[in-house]
Amino acid sequence: MNPRAILCFLLLPLGTLAGQTPPAKTPFKTTAERVLNELYAANGNKIYPKPAIEIVDDNRHAAQFVRRTNSILLGKKIFEVCRVFGRDSLSALAFVIGHEMAHSFQIDTRQTSFLAYDEGSDADTRTENEADIQGLFTAWLAGYNTVDLLPYLIEGVYVAYDLKGKDMPGYPTLDERKQVAQQMQLAVKELIRMYEAGNYLAAIGQHELAAACLGYVEARYKSREVYNNLGVNLVLQAMNLSDKNVDPYVFPLELDFETRMKKPKADSGPGDLTPEQWQQRGELLARAADCFALAAKMDYEYLPAETNYLCALTLNARAPEAIAYFESRELLKKADLPGAASERDKIQLALALAYAYNSDRTAFAALESLKGSTDAFVAHAAGYNHEVLSGKKPENSETTACQANIGAETPVDGVQLHRPPDVAWIPLDAANGIEAGTILHATSTLMVFRNKGRVCLSLQLIRKGKVPAVSSPLAYGNRVSAAQGYIEVCRSARVAVPVNFNPNRSTLWVKYYTFE
Repeated sequence: MNPRAILCFLLLPLGTLAGQTPPAKTPFKTTAERVLNELYAANGNKIYPKPAIEIVDDNRHAAQFVRRTNSILLGKKIFEVCRVFGRDSLSALAFVIGHEMAHSFQIDTRQTSFLAYDEGSDADTRTENEADIQGLFTAWLAGYNTVDLLPYLIEGVYVAYDLKGKDMPGYPTLDERKQVAQQMQLAVKELIRMYEAGNYLAAIGQHELAAACLGYVEARYKSREVYNNLGVNLVLQAMNLSDKNVDPYVFPLELDFETRMKKPKADSGPGDLTPEQWQQRGELLARAADCFALAAKMDYEYLPAETNYLCALTLNARAPEAIAYFESRELLKKADLPGAASERDKIQLALALAYAYNSDRTAFAALESLKGSTDAFVAHAAGYNHEVLSGKKPENSETTACQANIGAETPVDGVQLHRPPDVAWIPLDAANGIEAGTILHATSTLMVFRNKGRVCLSLQLIRKGKVPAVSSPLAYGNRVSAAQGYIEVCRSARVAVPVNFNPNRSTLWVKYYTFE
């Protein structure tokens, strides 16, 4: 039995198992703490200490966050409400806990009530709505199937606490609470679409669009992973501003460096980029560094953000600062944590490149030692970078051809990607003129993007049906690492498939079309 099945089992009321004596200590607290740990890890914001869980007899609030004790108080009845959802009982509980955990991040919030709050206060209503969004999105990030449960969960709580059909001071009516919940539900579904679209756009090399999607998410949801992924796409956008390859080395944050390396090599002079492009590059890299710094601040042990921060500084002509940062933060000591061998090698690769950009011959020995890394990417990149540093011209490997074995060309839901329909546009990045439009279909979602008024890409997120088996031997140009698992990209078929993803967190597969 998997851990979540065990925890669902623990949500059964005491005494329901025939012939067994209920244990002296209820399992509710253990279950709730396990869910809280997963939510806290998924958000990754450790600036705020994780609240404690307390189980209480409470017929007024259902759930509360109390700032004075930094505690989430859960009424026993809430477990009975969640139990009604059967296999999704933990997903229901995850929303309640995630909602209250979100309040712990609202520094002006002293004490909350899941049910009772002054509906006449704009501040209270706003913080509750924001907690709904944060709770739903965090639960989704943690792999819980929560979003579609929300209206039913709200009604179940009102029934259990005898509030249905009543109009009581301090309590929004059930209809009011459900209406708000549905609005928040739609807002979170949009955030999920933008987040998933950002990951797939990054995988297929559309970094400006990916950054716009993730920036849209960041405006409503702050987390370690969102900041890190946004920063990565800003760096990759900066590295690909020109039709020429300005940066000769391979960096550990790159998703598909083979494509970049096949560009004509720049002459490394001021004419490689226009003055406007150099300015844009600097601004993008500075924004990326800020994102990585925020991600690292949220979680002191989050090594990818540290590595990426070093890369952003080095690429922005701040290599001495990167070296000083590495030493002051004692990053190798942090990388000695259990299971961090791959991240340790990536940090050392980033440091070696800072040495190279700083004309420090230490870079040769550092890259030589990393050729033996157990991480295939690091070993390959170290060898490539060592040849560049030695004045050689390394061979670019050919990207292995891929095949998608079921009709990638067959329309899904009748959608013709090369003929985008009229859509209602919403701004993703108003400063740069990036907009998106969305159409929901029976088994998929079509997203159309335009840049400065011109349609540039169609992306279809397919949620149901048979997934095409994308066949390609391991090749850096086809397989892109993600926060969980990886994305297999078949560019000839314009298909991307997630592998080893949590099914509650990912679209089944993606089709796309780029307009030239």
